[in-house]
Amino acid sequence: MMDYLRFGLALLFVLGLIAGCSWLANRMGLAPRVSTGPAAKRLSVTEIQRIDARRRLMLIRRDNVEHLILLNGDQDLLIESGIECSPRILEDAPGGSAFHKNLPRIIPFLGRSRR
Repeated sequence: MMDYLRFGLALLFVLGLIAGCSWLANRMGLAPRVSTGPAAKRLSVTEIQRIDARRRLMLIRRDNVEHLILLNGDQDLLIESGIECSPRILEDAPGGSAFHKNLPRIIPFLGRSRR
């Protein structure tokens, strides 16, 4: 009988440790935040296109405005910002000519930069 009690207390202790570590990680910002409801659909990754082994183009949509970002190993570049999404573009398949039309306009992205 005492073995069952000891097992139950040990199980509760381990579950308490897991819950405490989860709460602490969430409190310190280590856990990803998951939002639900209508506000959860504001940000989405529309398309990721690999250029070579290190570089990728990423098209991000926020509130029906798209942003084209070049992801690199050392530095990220914002290629174009504020691309309006028309209903026709939303229905078309990604990767068409409208996606690549304004690639030469490169603006440095002041986000993540490693030195």
